[in-house]
Amino acid sequence: MFTGIVEEIGIVTGINKTRSGLSIKVKTAKIAVAVRLGDSIAIDGVCLTVTDIKGDVLIFDVIRETLKRTTLGELKVGGSLNMERSLKADSRIAGHFVSGHVDYKGRIADVLRGSEGPGLKVSLPREFSKLVVEKGSVAIDGVSLTAEIGRASCRERV
Repeated sequence: MFTGIVEEIGIVTGINKTRSGLSIKVKTAKIAVAVRLGDSIAIDGVCLTVTDIKGDVLIFDVIRETLKRTTLGELKVGGSLNMERSLKADSRIAGHFVSGHVDYKGRIADVLRGSEGPGLKVSLPREFSKLVVEKGSVAIDGVSLTAEIGRASCRERV
């Protein structure tokens, strides 16, 4: 479980195709210091397991099913990623509960500007619309936001 509060922006330093999907290498400034093999890290909101550590670079395997449901297959070397370590049961929780298990790839349809502050209009598949509730939390790239239901869209306050 995660909070949806980004701890660090990591940089993709390598992407390799594997038999089961991809292996990605992510350079971190601070997370790598406190991480061990097998730890769960949210990478753009996707729960991934640390499979190797090379100094300040963490390595993750991404299977085909994860590539199908997320935007991780669109990563480029040099690109940035939102990163968050998993929750500790003995810590204060500052955000929302975010599982890191992604249901689908939403698309930002519009950036909304108004007196209530900026927001995002996000398109979502019809079959998932019943799962988003007014004032419920929705994670986009690992950032937990609060849903404001519109006619056929979800407005996220940033």
